[in-house]
Amino acid sequence: MTDKYETLSKAEKIAGNLPGLLLEADKVAHTFMKGLHGRRRVGQGETFWQFRQYQHGDQPRDIDWR
Repeated sequence: MTDKYETLSKAEKIAGNLPGLLLEADKVAHTFMKGLHGRRRVGQGETFWQFRQYQHGDQPRDIDWR
């Protein structure tokens, strides 16, 4: 029976970390659903991921004309 209680104690200790893990997972899910993205900078890519209106001063070479 000692193994049973030891396992239960370990499980409770691990489960104590889950609220933080679930909170992080919730944050990731919400940013994904809003269309936000984890990239740190804009780069060349094959997948469309962002659109914004032209702003005065934007360099023509930085515009993806596709």
